[in-house]
Amino acid sequence: MKFKIIVSLLLMTASSAFAESGEYEAYNCGQSTANANSCSGCQKINDVSLTLKVQPLNNTVLLVRYNNNQVATTVAYENCKVVDKNNWQCETRYAIHTMRDGIFTEIIVTNGSSKLACAKKKSFFGL
Repeated sequence: MKFKIIVSLLLMTASSAFAESGEYEAYNCGQSTANANSCSGCQKINDVSLTLKVQPLNNTVLLVRYNNNQVATTVAYENCKVVDKNNWQCETRYAIHTMRDGIFTEIIVTNGSSKLACAKKKSFFGL
């Protein structure tokens, strides 16, 4: 009985270490940094969404991309600068992933050119 209680507590602690940021709709912003930072004036990417989970204690962000509601990729970014679940930044060799006031932006550099994308929380009820 004690073993079951300890295991249950460990599982609850592990799952609560990540702060769920929610489900987001993805947009392509072309070359416009201003559009990406505000996530306005960008083209919605149909059937692509993502979820973000932030672990402030370990400065880790878990990003899961979905294509047609199926998991396409899962990536854990480490050594991020995390303030809270709505404000953080992760840098990799070819990309910068930022959440600022709840708006996710992504700058990907390939072959000398950059591609900008953003994501904002899914709107339920058309709000």
